[in-house]
Formats: sequence, C-alpha cells, structure tokens
Amino acid sequence: KNVAVVGTGATAMGICREIEPLAKHLTIFQSTPQWYVDIPNHKKPITEEERWCFRNVPFYERWYRFSHLRHIVDFYFDALTAGSETNRSLQETLTEYIKEKVNHDPELVRKMVPPHPPICTRMLVDNHWCTMMTQDNVTLVDGRVEALTKDAVVAKGGEVNAPADIVIYATGFQSTSFCLPAMDVIGKGGKNLAEHWGDTPMAYLGITTTNFPNFFMTYGPNTNVSSGGSIIWCAETHGRYIGQCITAMVRDKIKSMEVNADVYKQYNNMVDAELAKTAWNDPSCMSWYKSGATGKVTNNLPDSLEGYWAKTRLVNLDDFDIQKVTQCS
Repeated sequence: KNVAVVGTGATAMGICREIEPLAKHLTIFQSTPQWYVDIPNHKKPITEEERWCFRNVPFYERWYRFSHLRHIVDFYFDALTAGSETNRSLQETLTEYIKEKVNHDPELVRKMVPPHPPICTRMLVDNHWCTMMTQDNVTLVDGRVEALTKDAVVAKGGEVNAPADIVIYATGFQSTSFCLPAMDVIGKGGKNLAEHWGDTPMAYLGITTTNFPNFFMTYGPNTNVSSGGSIIWCAETHGRYIGQCITAMVRDKIKSMEVNADVYKQYNNMVDAELAKTAWNDPSCMSWYKSGATGKVTNNLPDSLEGYWAKTRLVNLDDFDIQKVTQCS
C-alpha cells in the first residue's frame, strides 16, 4: 500500500520505522523539522544481572533511577538557555549527526536540519528515522497537507500529489488544554476555568489557581519537565503537595483555601521571566509547549527538578486565603 503519514513528531518517529518495510511507498508530511538525539542503548534489554539487583539489592532501583535522571537533568538544564555555548555546541553536534546519517544528501539536509535551536521543540530519540529517509520507498515533504483526494494527499499548492491508500494522522494532541477536555471546572461566581484561563493557562506551582478555591490539579500549566526528568516524578510532587493541603483542611477545619492573588501573580511573573531566557521561547519555532493563539510557553517548567521539588516539598498556608468552618452556636 501507499501510506501517507502527517506529522514528524514523537508519534511519527515511533510508527514510521515499522511501517516503511511493509509499505509500497511511504510519504511523510513535515510542518516543523525536529532535532534527533542518538541514544546507543535505546531499547536495549535490561540484563539478568541488573534484574537480580532490582529484586535483591535494597534501594538499587532508586539509585538506578536517580543516576539516569541526574545525568539527563544536568545536561538539559544547562542547554536550555537560548544562545548559550552548550546549546550552540549541541546544535553543531546534532547538525553533523543528521548530515552523516543521510549521507550528506543536500535535499534531505535542507529539509531535516531545523532553523531553530535544539530543545525549542521536543527532542526526539532517533529510532532509525534519519537512515529511513534514505530508503528508495520513502519521501519527505517539507510542507503542510492542504487537501485529500480519493487517492492522494495534496501539498505545496498542488506541487505535491502523493498517492495514498492509507493516511495516518500523527499530529499531536491538545497539550495546552490540560484538564479541560475531561471536565468543566466552575469557580467562584459561576466562572468557568476555560474562560478564566483563555489562551494563556496559568497556575501557582502548576497546581492551583485564583478564583477556584479547593481546586488542585496534577500536571497543570508549566509543569512539563522538558528540562529532563520524569513527568511521573513531577506528578508525585503534586500528589504530595495536594495531600498536604487536604490534610491541613481536615486538621485545621478549613472550609476554603484559595491561592492568594499576589502570590499567584508573583510566581507566574517569575515563570515568564525564566521562560524568556530559554530556547523554548524562541520565536522561530512552534511546538506543543506553546499556546497556538499566543505563542506563550504554557507547558514547560523553567526550573530545575531540585528547585521545583523544594518549592513544592512543604505547603505554606500563608500562600493561601483561608476560610475556616464556622461553629454553629
């Protein structure tokens, strides 16, 4: 079959390598070129010796996890700064990597080497993606899909008319909506959270927001750990913080707790100031980190894991406007 895949992000990276050997021809439509990282041990099976350690050596699993995260965090956080020596060096290294993998094919190099700095978009693991582009049955189109006909995908003003029996959309998800696709959240005065956020979702510590007392969330605005680390780890810090809030409400007979407006504003001003220094904020690229309507980075955490852990480790009740349960006479 002739297969067309729309998108060149993480989803396409995962599926195309498996589709290509089975397809008569594979046409991939790219709107934003990506940076690829080579990880030699990607998908390498865990050895039986290591599995034995996981089962029998106390705290080995925790040490193993920490050692991997520590390396990623050190590298990523240093490379995040836009225009930094580390970021420029990374760009040079990755550019040469792509060139080498596509045999210095000038057309593929033109299409595949991004004009924006690394980490501006999500860094992807090269799942044999680059070498796949050199196969005779693969075509990379550097342009958005414009139309579908009964047997083809049209792009670039009709210049590309790719035969297609199957079309696969690998075009992402509603990354900047957070909890809203799953629920309606109503706050004070009947205000809806979607209206409150508009095109620029914000939260205090990514967990709670003004005008919505007793509302807490995990994986909220600006908590995506693209500076390295694990989303699961981040969710664990949220769970601990929320648990402490609930405990305080029960212990201190709190009826309502809402983040103070000044605390909320000060925190988000800090987030915006730190994000402005990062490669994510580069105007030359769009990514799922940003609100499509405003270009504002609404997803990513501009803090180190240690820094964010310290901020969320213990709830400071002074950050909240609190109403206690009134006793009936």
